[in-house]
Amino acid sequence: MELAQAGLLWFSVVSFGVIGLLFLYDPVRWAGSLDIEARTDVGRVDLRATYGGGFLALGLFWFWCALDPSRSSAALWSMALVYGGLALGRVLGGLAGHKLDPKMTWFLIFELAAVALCVARIAGV
Repeated sequence: MELAQAGLLWFSVVSFGVIGLLFLYDPVRWAGSLDIEARTDVGRVDLRATYGGGFLALGLFWFWCALDPSRSSAALWSMALVYGGLALGRVLGGLAGHKLDPKMTWFLIFELAAVALCVARIAGV
């Protein structure tokens, strides 16, 4: 596995795993650090499920992929889709007239770079 691909994979394992654990533990606090508000019980449960459970599950899947080089294709495709979906959501939010603050802009830049790296590796570049 190429160094950039391995670096992205391990960064994704750690970041998604940690984000997942933090949001499972205290979703309101960690959402607040991103200027996301959950004002209802349904919102708090959804934060815990999506950012907590969903991100932790992705981190664990990518950890499993990182343990065996034969799983690199699964890792690349799933990272391309996940980062692409996150980037698409940010772009659509901006097009809908919502302001992307500097933090969200950096997330978008990273996500687009991650997609580009994954697609290049899938294409064999």
